Amino acid sequence: MKNQFLPLLIVLAVMIAPMARAGDITVEIKKINSPTAKGKPDPKKKGPPPPEIDKAKLAITLKNTSSKDYKGLALKYYFFSHGAASPGTTIEKQGEKPVDLAPGASTSVETEEATCTYQPAYSDKGKRIHATGSKLAGAGAQVVQGSTVLGEFFTGGETMKKVLTAPAGGGH
Repeated sequence: MKNQFLPLLIVLAVMIAPMARAGDITVEIKKINSPTAKGKPDPKKKGPPPPEIDKAKLAITLKNTSSKDYKGLALKYYFFSHGAASPGTTIEKQGEKPVDLAPGASTSVETEEATCTYQPAYSDKGKRIHATGSKLAGAGAQVVQGSTVLGEFFTGGETMKKVLTAPAGGGH
């Protein structure tokens, strides 16, 4: 009676072994910031202060820590932002790049630039004008094969990752 599940376990082990395992790929992210464009308000001029413009790219390094040759992987990357008018974090920009990784190999990928514009709050003739726009808040990357995540990294950890599974418009 003790060994009735042994044949089933052996079959499952044989079926699962050739599949990709989560953790086979390590992911490192380095954020490459462009200087934030932030003008100085002219005290002689009335009206809104100059907007703040955030620009960033990601330099993502992937390393295959297994002995398996991975072909046809997808590197998915995300830039997250905080909006002035809405609470929480949303996906500002996302993209995907194909990648192959031989056993023990590593590769680096640079993403396109993400840009956010933020207009600070100000007063105009005694009336308060609320801030608008958004600011970059974090980034993340996942290496996937089909629906299996082989490796991932998110700045801000689980908080940013939760944004991917939040209902549309929900943010976190």
